[in-house]
Amino acid sequence: MTNRDRVIAARHSLDLTSRQMAAKLSTVPMSYQQWETGLRRTPRLAAERLTAAKGKRSKSDWPNEGSIAHKIMTLADGSLDAKTIAKKCGINREWVYRVIKNLSEKGAKVSLLQGERTADAASALRAARVLKAIDAGRSLLEISAAEGVSRQRIHQILKMSGRPLMRQRRAAKRQEVEAQRNAKLREAEQQRKEAARKEAQLADLVRNGSSIRSAAQELGFTRSQAMTLSKRLGLSSITRHGRWRRDHD
Repeated sequence: MTNRDRVIAARHSLDLTSRQMAAKLSTVPMSYQQWETGLRRTPRLAAERLTAAKGKRSKSDWPNEGSIAHKIMTLADGSLDAKTIAKKCGINREWVYRVIKNLSEKGAKVSLLQGERTADAASALRAARVLKAIDAGRSLLEISAAEGVSRQRIHQILKMSGRPLMRQRRAAKRQEVEAQRNAKLREAEQQRKEAARKEAQLADLVRNGSSIRSAAQELGFTRSQAMTLSKRLGLSSITRHGRWRRDHD
């Protein structure tokens, strides 16, 4: 059996992904994939290490003694809450929740004080806070700083919630503003046409013999509007010389 075959067999025996195997061998995932595909020669030392690790997965997966994860595993015996553990370790509570969730998946007996929320509940609460901040109009930079996570994580929360991303929200906002602007322009154009139509009716009534005041009242113009239109349309010259005039003020 070649070193390549031994590495592949060891990975299947340990039930690990290529990325996890690469981390176990302290190499990059691309190099490990090239070992398995045969593009690069598999080191004999790597094959020997994996062969020796068969059947010892649970032990090798425990945190190293002295690490923060090991300290959390020691403290998470059900007598402390996440806030206390985080204070003892000098980290935030979200880190405690993540470590406990990972240890639980590996079979470790860890627990928090009864009634303490789990990592899934913590993530749900953070997602709710993020969505509320987005609705309030806060930027991704402000939200990420407040939550202590990256902007990429905020993007992921938005994507998982089904909400549109910020660039989509900005595009939708621009379309909404443009639609409102076009609606106002159309309304202004209709008002201009209606005003022009009523002005033409006013001029026709005056030419047909009506006084400016009576024609303006008939069309719903105020006295000041009638005076302004009379000057602009030259209606006073018609009534002053008595042409087509029947009514007198």
